[in-house]
Amino acid sequence: MSEPSDDTEQTGPRVDRHGDPPRSDRDRTYPEGTQDRRYDEPSRENDGVSGRGDDRQPRVDRDRTHPGSGGPGNRPPETRGSQHTATRADRILRYLFDIASSIFVVAAIGGLLFAASGVWPPLVAIESGSMNPHMQKGDLVFVMEEQRFPGPGAERESGVVSAAAGAETGYRMFGEYGDVIVYQPNGDQGETPIIHRAMFWVEDGENWYDRADPDYRGNADNCEELNYCPAPHAGFITKGDNPVTNDLYDQVMGGNGLSEPVKPAWIMGTAEKRIPWLGQVRLLSGAGSATTSNATGR
Repeated sequence: MSEPSDDTEQTGPRVDRHGDPPRSDRDRTYPEGTQDRRYDEPSRENDGVSGRGDDRQPRVDRDRTHPGSGGPGNRPPETRGSQHTATRADRILRYLFDIASSIFVVAAIGGLLFAASGVWPPLVAIESGSMNPHMQKGDLVFVMEEQRFPGPGAERESGVVSAAAGAETGYRMFGEYGDVIVYQPNGDQGETPIIHRAMFWVEDGENWYDRADPDYRGNADNCEELNYCPAPHAGFITKGDNPVTNDLYDQVMGGNGLSEPVKPAWIMGTAEKRIPWLGQVRLLSGAGSATTSNATGR
């Protein structure tokens, strides 16, 4: 009887070379009540484990991190309170920075203006309308030291060009001949400065009645009837430009006048430029104002 060839179809259960049937999940038996438990055998090739039954364990996520493990997931999330505190601190810092920046800018501009003008404050606000139409109430005026850049025909060493001298040299400021000056009336530091035009210069003891414009000297018929004539000292005769409210010299207005002839030492500076309406802010704060006085205002 011949032996069956290798090509003969075999029937029955397949066995391994040791004669034992293969193990499979279907052939496994589990303790009673544990049939639903499933375990994954670690791969012998990948994990290097022996594959023994006691090595079987539930699958875990190897990429998962836990607090305190040192992995990327161990950073505690910021709480809403800490975020709110940080945001509030940032706002306070930005607010303080804005204030400091504003103060620095204002101080820098003020320093530049002071360096250019040589007087402090370099800007004055107009309180009234006695310099109309060339200056309006609420205008901001830039003032410069009178001797810094004197115009042609300046009187003596004052650095101020009077209207009389300006008519000869053609020197004009703010629509008329001569400089517009800011001065302390009678040299009184407690009085609000006046900003008016310098009309002409008088010497100490001078009879200036005949030099005065008849329209601006009031009802005086001679020097004795004219205020401060003869002149008690050398200085400027001054006047506002408004022909309605200031139709007389400052030295004549209001009975005793607004001021004696203005000494050079009483002059704070000459008006150079005006900025319309910007002086309203300074008027509201009460700082750096100059009155353009009229008869009803003084």
